Amino acid sequence: MTYQQKPIAALTAALLLASLLFACSPLQTPPPTPTPEPTAVPTATPLPVLSDAVLQNGAYLTPQYSRSVTLADGKSETGSGESYFLASLLPQQARGDLNGDGLEDVALLLAENGGGSGVFVSLIGVLNQNGLPVQTGALLIDDRPQINSLEIRDGRILLDAVIHGINDPMVSPTLQVRETIDLAGGAFALVRFTSRMAGGVERSINITAPVNGAGASGSVQVQGNMPIAPFENNLLLRIVDENGAALREGPFAVQAADMGAPGTFDNPVDLGGIAPGSRVRIELVEQSMADGSTIALDSVWVTVQ
Repeated sequence: MTYQQKPIAALTAALLLASLLFACSPLQTPPPTPTPEPTAVPTATPLPVLSDAVLQNGAYLTPQYSRSVTLADGKSETGSGESYFLASLLPQQARGDLNGDGLEDVALLLAENGGGSGVFVSLIGVLNQNGLPVQTGALLIDDRPQINSLEIRDGRILLDAVIHGINDPMVSPTLQVRETIDLAGGAFALVRFTSRMAGGVERSINITAPVNGAGASGSVQVQGNMPIAPFENNLLLRIVDENGAALREGPFAVQAADMGAPGTFDNPVDLGGIAPGSRVRIELVEQSMADGSTIALDSVWVTVQ
């Protein structure tokens, strides 16, 4: 072996020894990466609802007889003879937000019978006060009406029913009506009413301006149309406040080519003397010449500026 071969041999031997030592040493593995704790996903708290059981067994003040009753399975029957009284819920109900608080309220139909043949049906509201029922609003529908539908849409109650016309026998109502009801000032306000006799043309008033909720100062121009102009081409104009109190009443002219023809209107309504900031309802009403009952009604809320 030459002098140059000795260092190479020594180096080779050292490398071989190092590789043997590495192979015999325990395998070094990196520590495991800790698994993060799962993050809890927040769940929405369920909104309180008024169950059917709560409504069917609730306490109510009846609108027509002013009786305090507690229902059992939707019914309360007491007394006999002259003291007899029956209050019961009709099967139709509607659910939706009536007062803008985001909770689901309920519209119910409550029937009252004081011992005679009449069964007076009223619309009543039940507000959802954080899961507790609070009665509010009442509106008489009719004696023994036929209820087609009841719903809450966009905060308003919509009722489709058949009620009694002036010449109808009490057992056979024929007047088809559609009613729109607002909750205002803790009471129900009839804001739209259309009617149709069996086989007849619908009687309606359609306000096209101003839009609902508009602001007005001094006066406001009220425009619209009717499929049939009213008797003597005049409607009743009413301005009422949020509590239903009449602030002003008077005639409101409609233009029509002939009696019984379609009509239009475009008239100013004076708001003078009403405090700025007041929210009022402008109503146009067509009344029956026979008994003064409402044939058609439309209205619009306006804020006085």
